[in-house]
Amino acid sequence: MEAKVLIVEDEPMVALQIEDILQEAGFEVVGCVGSLDKALAILKNDDCDVAVLDANLRGDSVAPLANLLQQRSKPFLFVSGYERAHLPEAFLEAPLLSKPFEPGELITTVRQLLSEHAR
Repeated sequence: MEAKVLIVEDEPMVALQIEDILQEAGFEVVGCVGSLDKALAILKNDDCDVAVLDANLRGDSVAPLANLLQQRSKPFLFVSGYERAHLPEAFLEAPLLSKPFEPGELITTVRQLLSEHAR
């Protein structure tokens, strides 16, 4: 298995799509959840090497989770149907994949983040 990935996405169909894409690429999904609370609970008991975050979870910002990942030096990217300006302000420079995205884009971006983090 490759790296462990946490997926935080509130649209069930999109979450399943991301999970399938990453598992088929050899990644281990440690959690695929649709809320900030569930994501934080996973990170209490497990860790991830990289995270894929929906920028907006039914009106809730993922900024607290992004902050925690940043404190732990864990790379992450956002997936969103919104433009970069709608990302949490502290993370406007973070990698962003716009929905809809191609499976190859997601895999390439995750691998690139992991590669950059390993340096």
